[in-house]
Amino acid sequence: MGINIAMFAFCGFINRHRVIGGVLITVLIFILLIAFLRLAIGRDLGSGFSSWFLTAGERQEVQTEYLLAILVSFPFFFAVVVYYFTQILYRMSFLTLVSLVPCVISVKAIAGIDTFIVAIIAILNVSILIYQLQYSGNTGVRTSSVKAVTFSGAVFVFLLLIISAFIPKDSNTIYYSVFEMLFMDSTISLGSDFSGFADVSGNADMYRNFQNRLMYTVESEDPLYFKRQTFDFYDFDNNYWTYDESSSLEPAYELDEYEDYARKLNFTTLQAAYTAACDADPPLAEKYGLTSLTEFREISDTEKTAVITAQNFSARYIPVTSRAVSVYSSNSSLVRDESGAYAIVNSGLEHIGSAGVTNSGIFRMLNDGMTKSNMVYHMTYRSEIDILGYWTELGAANLTDEEASQMLEDVHAVLIDENADSTLIETVEAFIIQHDNALDYKEMWIDSDCDNIPAEITALAAEITADCTYDWEKANAIVLYFRDTDNGYIYNIDYIPPDDSIEYFLFESKTGSCSEFATAFSLLARSLGLNVRYCEGYSPDSSMTDGTYYIRDSGSHAYPEVYIQGMGWFVYEPTIASVYNSNISSDDTTFEFTVDYSLVTAICIIAAAMLIAALILIYLSPIIYEKIFLHRVNRSDNEKAVTLVYNRIVDISKRYNKNANALTPYELSLLNLERTGYDMGEFVFTAEDIFYGDRNADQNDKQFAVDTYNSLRERIKQLKRKR
Repeated sequence: MGINIAMFAFCGFINRHRVIGGVLITVLIFILLIAFLRLAIGRDLGSGFSSWFLTAGERQEVQTEYLLAILVSFPFFFAVVVYYFTQILYRMSFLTLVSLVPCVISVKAIAGIDTFIVAIIAILNVSILIYQLQYSGNTGVRTSSVKAVTFSGAVFVFLLLIISAFIPKDSNTIYYSVFEMLFMDSTISLGSDFSGFADVSGNADMYRNFQNRLMYTVESEDPLYFKRQTFDFYDFDNNYWTYDESSSLEPAYELDEYEDYARKLNFTTLQAAYTAACDADPPLAEKYGLTSLTEFREISDTEKTAVITAQNFSARYIPVTSRAVSVYSSNSSLVRDESGAYAIVNSGLEHIGSAGVTNSGIFRMLNDGMTKSNMVYHMTYRSEIDILGYWTELGAANLTDEEASQMLEDVHAVLIDENADSTLIETVEAFIIQHDNALDYKEMWIDSDCDNIPAEITALAAEITADCTYDWEKANAIVLYFRDTDNGYIYNIDYIPPDDSIEYFLFESKTGSCSEFATAFSLLARSLGLNVRYCEGYSPDSSMTDGTYYIRDSGSHAYPEVYIQGMGWFVYEPTIASVYNSNISSDDTTFEFTVDYSLVTAICIIAAAMLIAALILIYLSPIIYEKIFLHRVNRSDNEKAVTLVYNRIVDISKRYNKNANALTPYELSLLNLERTGYDMGEFVFTAEDIFYGDRNADQNDKQFAVDTYNSLRERIKQLKRKR
């Protein structure tokens, strides 16, 4: 806004000084044109800028140069156009639009603008509007009345407050007041350590603050969590997680082997297997609490599809979800059918070469990393939120590790004896393998971590889960403990604690990033015997465009996975501000909306201050100006005083005739008599004698001029009041 006000002043200078002004604007246009071409055209001859600008900055990686190109060209071009092709009355509309440039940039950079700043911009715009409507200068544009301007400003501010107060706002939304992308060059190399596997945890925090580089686009039905790496042991001396190489890095399956295994981990088929076994051996249902599950309608656990595109980024891992089934290299894309579901087109799928899957569910490249040239891969996966809810509510997860082992073995034995469908038998066998692997994982970490977990953490975990029996209940209770505002936990990625121990986070600061929340959850849960692994990966942007989600390095995220007996590994999200928590709110899947009363209060204070300033400007400035003018007249000699008064009357008369300064005193008198009904009488002839004759003004002439001026002003006031 300041830039454009300066441009208006510059255009006014050009109008007054045509020769030098023409030279200056020619030079300025040339400089800005060169700057724009260098910023926007670049090495790719403008193709990158065009793609970014036309796709809202989503599918093309944002460059700092693109943002600067807009700032260089947009204000100058439109300021000049508006100045020369509109009346001053309409320039405020332009100023309002230009003030939205920061908002446009924030959308381009996918970084939210604080509504507090938007409110200040709007109020400042109203103030400028009031000023410009009151003082239109020499353009001849009729000004609005003081009352009309004041009323319109008050109405605008009132509506602003109403909108701010009563439009629902998502209470989980994270607001960013800094346009990070304006100051960060997305061409900076991330380094090999980011594209590989880290030796210790902490990458989720490290890379959230690094930059806002677009890494992956994801076409999917859901905002998915993507796993990059898992960690197995917590180092209490150094306060970070480390991994067991055989569990988290060494591939246990080739892709086709894992797909065959993971495809059998189907809860629709498992429900059918339980039903068949309980029908053949009814006591099984009561023994393992399967009655409600087997009598419930069929639970859908269909495979879904996502297409992930690596945006000029190579890595040794392939980001996948917790319940990923398979990944294929592909040039495919997703389209919606009439029912709204996604379908693959132009598949031509084949397994990604030289890749495998670890026991922790990490999909990794065995040799080279993914290609850096926009590699596209197609992932099939199964949802976990709905399945977890159904299975636990129906009582099918009310088991211990030993009970789950025995139940799966008993169901498998009954199905074998009954010569059941091979699909049912193979499904139960897959769940047995998964359960055995989970027990092996628990045996690996339980001695090292459980013996080292501080007693105060164990005591807190016991207190949180005092009313819980089963592992899934305890995991839910810990999540709700962090989300309960009465417990005072705050998500703040910028907070640097004086003590980085997890005890300090849990009992002192209660402020931290996703790493602190995920670590605290994992240790609390492990102290109770829950089988938990700490994961680091990515969470997508909460917004999407045309079914596409965006993953940036600033979206790096840490979260725990919990093994639920008889089911498998599921994500539990303890971090307060997260997309995942919004999707699994306790009662339903709706957002919790709140009114930001602190923002409304701030806007009220600012609005009141601005309105008071506007009222002072409108009502008091003319009075102050008149006082100063009359004081100046009184201090001047007689002839100068008469001249000052006459020139002031000429300025007043420009309201009726913009060429009033070209009129003779007599013509000026006739103009005022016609418009106001006031006859300046002898003052006209006195002024003519003083200006054009040899008469010297005396004290009486000075007083007569002041009296005439005051009478004319009083007459104008009377006419305004009558209107």
